[in-house]
Parts: sequence; structure tokens; C-alpha cells
Amino acid sequence: MTQVAASEATVFFQLSLGRFESVVDLNDTVRAAKKKFRFAVPQVAHVNLNSFHVNFNGSYFTDESKTLASYNVENGVTLHLVKKITCPAAAVDTEKKVDE
Repeated sequence: MTQVAASEATVFFQLSLGRFESVVDLNDTVRAAKKKFRFAVPQVAHVNLNSFHVNFNGSYFTDESKTLASYNVENGVTLHLVKKITCPAAAVDTEKKVDE
């Protein structure tokens, strides 16, 4: 791993294409870190990372406007990028209205 500044960390992003090392600023939001990662690694330049959740230690980063530091991301950790699942059935209102 390379040496980094105090607010920076070397992390690994794991997704189906492989595991990639990236230097991130811990004060960046999750959204900004994903964007920087996408442009820094040519192998994922074509991947829409907005369709992926970040999973770390079994928890998803549900609020991508929070910083990496707020999620306790540290040097050397692996962040898993997991494809978001959309369920069309979940958008359908299944409750029938009762006629009075």
C-alpha cells in the first residue's frame, strides 16, 4: 500500500469485476468517493456506480451524503459494492380499497 496523508486512506473496492485499490479522502462523502473511484480505475469507467450500494462490515451505507469517516472507514478496509435490487412488485399498492 502507498503512504497517504492523515485525512486520506487506501481502501479496496470489491465488485464483480474484481478488487481495486483506491486512495480516498475520509472527509469525502460516500457519493464523491464512488465517483472518484470510477474515474480513477479504468476497468470500472463504464459501470454506473449509482446503481450500487456500499457494504462495509455487513452494513450498507444508506446515506451517501455522509462522509466515509462517519462510517468509520479506515486505511486498508474493503468496501463491497453490491448491485441495488429493484422490485417492481414493491411499487404496486396491493391493498384493495374497501367500498363503503
